[in-house]
Amino acid sequence: MSRQREIRSARTAVALSAAATVMLAASLLSGCAAAGDADAGDDTSASSSSEHDPTRTLADPALTDIAMQLVSSAENSNLDWKANYGYLEDIGDDRGCTGGIIGFTTATGDLLEVVERYTESTPGNALAPYLPALKKVVGSPSHDGLDAGFE
Repeated sequence: MSRQREIRSARTAVALSAAATVMLAASLLSGCAAAGDADAGDDTSASSSSEHDPTRTLADPALTDIAMQLVSSAENSNLDWKANYGYLEDIGDDRGCTGGIIGFTTATGDLLEVVERYTESTPGNALAPYLPALKKVVGSPSHDGLDAGFE
């Protein structure tokens, strides 16, 4: 696998991990839609909540896509989450590099945590060599050790 493809794969995993909480919320919301209908004066309100289809989960690509669009809308002001998940740049806010669909940063250490978790699940990935540099830049806007291959 090429280095660029491996980095893209790593960024995909990062985006999907970050969206897990939102996906859970979206799954719960799929059951709330029926309850919301009851508030609209629907005479079937007593049975509305029982109409939720428990087999429809975030394993359903359509629900996953909706959840990811919700994240992208909140974080990036657009619905094109696939274009946003590989994002990484210094936006000049003194938090170092900001990346991923929800804006993990090097200075706050959350990008480090994501790369550590990804490396635990996928040893030898393209981002693993950057772990020492990511540890050094936590707490500063520095990019030391994060070359163009990282960005």
